Amino acid sequence: MKAFTFWNPDKPYEEVDVLVDIPLEFEEIEREKVVVEARGIRIPLASINHLIKMKEIAGREQDKADIEALKKIKRLMEDG
Repeated sequence: MKAFTFWNPDKPYEEVDVLVDIPLEFEEIEREKVVVEARGIRIPLASINHLIKMKEIAGREQDKADIEALKKIKRLMEDG
């Protein structure tokens, strides 16, 4: 998986990854995408399920920690 990460040097926790080579089919990601709006711009994002899949495939130590965090977020969203 190849990605470019853009981050705010004033707020390092604010970052965006732009994936250019992904291990999943685009059509699969497109079907389940989430669209957010920021400052009048609509931005399509991969779903939490797909982020988890991509991180499982990558398998780095950081990805393992990210998977746990994403699963917690998913549970919170499902619980409302």
